[in-house]
Amino acid sequence: MVEMKPFVGAPLRNPDRTPNNWIKELEQCVNGESEAVPVSAFSKNLGSDVSNILMTNINIVVNHEKGANWVAAVEKSYGYFALCRFLGSTHRFWTNYMSDNVHSVEEIGRILDIAPPATFHPKYNGDADLFMEDIKREVSNRQTLPKNFELLKAGKTVSRFNFGQRVELLRCNGQIRVAHIHAVCGRRLNVIVNQCDSPVELVPDDDPQAESDNAENWVDEDSIFLLPVGFATLNGYTLVANGDYIEYTEQIAAAIRAGFQPEYEPGDVRFDDLKKPEISQELMNKVKIGQKCELIDPLSDDFECLVVATVMAKCESPGYVILRLDEDESAFPIHLINVFMYPIGYSENYRLPLEDPRKAKHYSLDGKFDVEDYMRATGATSVPIDEIRPMPPQERMDLFKVSLK
Repeated sequence: MVEMKPFVGAPLRNPDRTPNNWIKELEQCVNGESEAVPVSAFSKNLGSDVSNILMTNINIVVNHEKGANWVAAVEKSYGYFALCRFLGSTHRFWTNYMSDNVHSVEEIGRILDIAPPATFHPKYNGDADLFMEDIKREVSNRQTLPKNFELLKAGKTVSRFNFGQRVELLRCNGQIRVAHIHAVCGRRLNVIVNQCDSPVELVPDDDPQAESDNAENWVDEDSIFLLPVGFATLNGYTLVANGDYIEYTEQIAAAIRAGFQPEYEPGDVRFDDLKKPEISQELMNKVKIGQKCELIDPLSDDFECLVVATVMAKCESPGYVILRLDEDESAFPIHLINVFMYPIGYSENYRLPLEDPRKAKHYSLDGKFDVEDYMRATGATSVPIDEIRPMPPQERMDLFKVSLK
C-alpha cells in the first residue's frame, strides 16, 4: 500500500476550516479503481493551460519534514497532484505542483540547498558512495520542470484582486449590494457585505454574505455574483446601498454614458477589472427580449434540474441581460457567456430533468411537461446560446469520460 500524506493548501480565513482532502480519491486512482480528468480538459486551469508541467517520470525538488529540500521522482500525476518518491528512499507522498514546496531541479545551487530526508532505502546501509551514485544516475536520467517554472507558477496563482477592494455583489434573492474583499486565495475571493455599507440591518445567521467572525462567502473571480462598482446604477438595477454610494455610482454611470472615463475612488473594482468575453453586435442583435432558455439556476441551493427563464431586458453593460425565472419570477443580471444558460430543447436532447414552470414541481421527461408546447403557447423563441457560446472542440470533449473524477 502506498503511504499517503495529506496535502495542506493555502490558509483560509477561518482557521477551523481545512481544504478538501483528496487522499481517498487519489488512492483509488493509484489502485486502478478510478482515474482523473486531465487538467488540459478544462478551459480555465489557473488562468491558462499549464498541462505542459504536469508530467510523469520527472524529478522535482520538494521541501520535506525537516524543512530541507530533496529531489523526488514523480511517479504518477492526477490533476495538480503528483505521487512522488524521494530519491534514495522508499518514502512516497502526495504533493501539489502549484505548492510553494515544489521547485525545479534547475534551482539547486541557485536558490535551493538540498539535504536528504532521514529515511533511506535499506540497501545503502550507510554506504554514502553507493547512495550518491544512485542519486546522480536518477537525476541525470530524468527531466525536470521547465526553467521558467517559478515564474509560471507565480503568474498563474497571483490574483488580480486585493484585500479591501470594493465591489458590487449579487445576492441569492437577486439584490445587488456593496461588498468588500476580505481574503484572496488564487482565483478565489472571500467577499463580504459590511454593516457600514448596508442601509438595513444585516442578519448573519440568515445571510451567508453578511459580515461575521466566520464569514466565508468564497466566489471565483469570474463568478456571476461579482460585479464592478457602478454596475447596478448603470443598468437601472435595484441597488441596496447607502445614499452616498448611490449618488457616487450615478456619477460613474453618467460618465460612462457620456463616453468619459469615470473617476473612481482608490480600491474600487472597475468595469475593466471584470472584463467578460466580447460578443459581436451581430450576435447581440439576435438576442431579443422575451426569448427563453433552459437554465441551471445559479441562485438556487441545489442543481437538481434545469428551469425555464426569459430575457427581460438587455443591459447597457455589453453582453449582459436580465433573466427572469418563469417559475417564481425572480430575476438577476448575467453575462450571456456563462456556464448556466442552455438553448430550449437541451434537457430533452440529454435526458435531463426540466422543471415545469407552471406547477413548481420537478418532473423527469415523462410527458407531463413539453417545453416545445410551452414555447408555442407563449409565442417565444430560444436564446441563440449555441451561436453565442459554441460547444468546446471535440478533442477537449473526448477527454471527459464516464467515471473520471
